Order: sequence, then structure tokens, then C-alpha cells
Amino acid sequence: MTAIVIFGTSNLTIASVVGVSSFIFSYFAVGQAGLSYAGTLGAVTTAIIMIGSTPTVTFAAERFLEISVGLLTATLVSQFLLPIHARTHLRRAQAQTLEQLRDYYTASLTDQYDDDKNKGKYEDLDESIVQSLLKQRQLAKESIREPLGFRFRKPHFIQSLYCEKEILRSITFMHQAFIKIKGIQLDTLPAMIQFNETVLHALNALVGAIYSKKPVKEHIHIPELNSLKKTIFDRLDQAPRETVIYADSFIFSAEILTNSLNKLAHLYKVPVFEEISSKHSD
Repeated sequence: MTAIVIFGTSNLTIASVVGVSSFIFSYFAVGQAGLSYAGTLGAVTTAIIMIGSTPTVTFAAERFLEISVGLLTATLVSQFLLPIHARTHLRRAQAQTLEQLRDYYTASLTDQYDDDKNKGKYEDLDESIVQSLLKQRQLAKESIREPLGFRFRKPHFIQSLYCEKEILRSITFMHQAFIKIKGIQLDTLPAMIQFNETVLHALNALVGAIYSKKPVKEHIHIPELNSLKKTIFDRLDQAPRETVIYADSFIFSAEILTNSLNKLAHLYKVPVFEEISSKHSD
């Protein structure tokens, strides 16, 4: 409006205003993460006002007011009437990531991998979990910028994300070791079957706690590893040294997995019942 009042509506004025405003708004759109939408909207609005019909102060003022009222209405509706906060999407994304980790665990340690179909399923799950972790980071950035609603707890998110990444890594290493020591039929051992069931139950409980946003009364079990370790190494009495090393790696990764589950349970206030190891029960 200022340019129209001062310089009139000549072609030179129109070209100059559109050029300068496009440069400025483009800088905001690509250079400032928090102003990207405002930059795009500003550039489009300026082009509509200056290029559409003969620009006048009245027309420019009307467009400015229309857009301002629209932005205000959208803000009020999205924040108060139909709130869609990034924090809400983040919590759902965290629950979905744990669901994917549960499926990934099942695919890695309880399914058979003798055909290309199951191998493809394993790889697809791995990729989808990585994408989910990246999505959480983006939603966390948006949650920090939200002015209304509950305060975003960044330390809580960082710890949760770290635990999820640790679970992903541990399952991956357990899967590789599982393949190498598959000759002892690890998946048929009663101790391994019980360990798998306990881990999957813990993941399901965590998913339910995140979705419900309510205190969880039911305890989850964090499995102890002594009985599983003893069972595995009893089967490896005459096994090659390489197989024993893979078995050690499997137990080490399983310990990281259980520790991460324990940390997540405390983060989301899920009661934990830790099984007493066999060496303490003697």
C-alpha cells in the first residue's frame, strides 16, 4: 500500500514492488524455519494485489484485512475449537514407533527367514522405524515453537528417543547373532520363548500407556537374563568359539534392550516388576 500511495500504479512501480517483495519473502520462506509459511503467503499475496487488476489502496487494504481475518480465524479454531497440536502428533508417533519396534522384534527373533518374503519384511520394518524416528524429531521441533498448550518437555523427549534408538540397535544386533547361532534352535528354547513373550508384553503395555495418557496400574515385567544365558551356553558346550562370541553378543544386546524398556517404563510412569535373578534367589 505504501508503494501505491507514494509512487502510484505505474508498470515500473508494480514490477519493482513484486521483485523486491518476492526476494524478501523468498528469503524468509527458505531461510527461516519458523517463518516459511508466512514468507510463501506474503509473496503470493503481494503478487495477487499488484498483478491481478489495477492495484489501488482500497483493494490492497481489503486483501490485507481478508488474509488477516483468515489467519486469525484459523489460529483460533486450531488452538481452541479443534486443536491439532504437534505435541499430540508427537505422542502418537512415539506410540506408533514402539508398535513398529514390537513388530520388528517379532520379525527378527520369532519368524523364519528362509525366504525372500520374510527378509523383505524385516528390511521394510527397519526402514519404516528410521523414518518414524526422523518424524519424531521434526514434530519435536514444531512442539517447541507452539505457544499454547502444555509445556513441551525436551529432556523427556530426548531420553525417550534415545531409548527407542537403543531398542532398534539391540534388536538388529540380536537378529544378526540369532542367525549365526541358529544351529542350536534358539527360538525353540522355553527360556527364549518366555523372554520373547515378556518383551512383547512390555512393548504393548508401553504403547497402551502412551495412547491412553493415563496412569497405568498393571505392572510390566522386565525379564532377567541369567536363566536365558545359562540355557543358551549349556547348548554351546561343544560349539566353536565363533558361535560362543555371537552368543555373548546376543546376551549383551538383550541386556541393552531390557535396560531401555526399563527406562521407557519409568519415563511414562509404567510400574515395573523386575524379576529376581536366579543368582540372588539361591
